[in-house]
Amino acid sequence: YVKTQLQMKSGGEWGISYTPKATGNHRLQVKVNSQNVAGSPFDVEVKGNDTPVLTIGREGIAVGELNKPTDVAVDKDGNIAVVEQGNKRVQIFDANSGDSLGSFPVEGEKPFGIDVDSDGRFLVASWGENFGVRCYTKEGELLNTFKPDCMSSPHGLTVLKDG
Repeated sequence: YVKTQLQMKSGGEWGISYTPKATGNHRLQVKVNSQNVAGSPFDVEVKGNDTPVLTIGREGIAVGELNKPTDVAVDKDGNIAVVEQGNKRVQIFDANSGDSLGSFPVEGEKPFGIDVDSDGRFLVASWGENFGVRCYTKEGELLNTFKPDCMSSPHGLTVLKDG
């Protein structure tokens, strides 16, 4: 038996977490009132904590390659968006496979920060000459550039939960 932690989630769902003592393949049996829950037992592959779950890109300029990545965000579909200062682009990666799903160029001398709003639009902060915060569609079309007087060289941004 392994010590577990339970967390009540919404809609009557429960989350279960545990810390195994060994790497390798494990069979996790979950019971409530001595009855297996649906799908139990579960087969789980446990990797060492120094093994990455997902690796995306390698150094370069081609599709699937990265040049000076400075920030990441997760879009509404669960994909990983990476802003690259060296390639001056946003590249989208599949969160399951790590494959590039596409990219689009961004304006500004040094793109540095990225986030996604509640409508799925990308906001990219850039500093240096032609600094600002730019809003792009998920297809990469530039919608707006924000450059208020109180901003001089943004090095990041965060979109609040309400969008």
